[in-house]
Amino acid sequence: MATRLPRRIRRDGLTIDDRNPISTSPRVRVAPLPKPLYRRAMTPPFRIRALGEIAIRCDDVGRMTQFYEHTLGLERMEGSAATGIVFFRIAEGFGGHTQVLALFDKAMAGRPGLHPTGPDAPETGARSSLHHIALSLPFAEQDAAMAWFVAQGLTYRVEHFGWVGWRGVFTEDPEGNTVELVAYDAALQD
Repeated sequence: MATRLPRRIRRDGLTIDDRNPISTSPRVRVAPLPKPLYRRAMTPPFRIRALGEIAIRCDDVGRMTQFYEHTLGLERMEGSAATGIVFFRIAEGFGGHTQVLALFDKAMAGRPGLHPTGPDAPETGARSSLHHIALSLPFAEQDAAMAWFVAQGLTYRVEHFGWVGWRGVFTEDPEGNTVELVAYDAALQD
């Protein structure tokens, strides 16, 4: 007898295997899987040129602004898109869009329904889905950055990524987000 392949079915938004005992319930409906929007072998008709921005939801925008402006020395951009949002210039970027770090006050909803507030707001810091942000600087400035962190009372760790010749200096912002100052040095490459 031939082995039957499992059929994928949707139940309460989850894809499950039809050999699972729960799938014998009369409440389960078999739904056709959508056709893929793209094929893996195809190349998209566009190419990403740069990172436009990183936006972090914050419990305390004031403390976060102090850290990124005064501890890391990022240039705060003039003006504001809305109350509760602060932008910092990272680099010139691509096509007229400046590369930025944006801090969003978690209590402020930019677009109702899209950005939950209060107890429904997403986690910030180490419990968020953000793993870390990496900001680039010259390798020669990393020692000065580490000395500056010590003077500011910040802890940090250093990691080497020999496969690409990078050294990362990692610290945390006031809300527990990991911030990496990363630099390339050909001497570090494996």
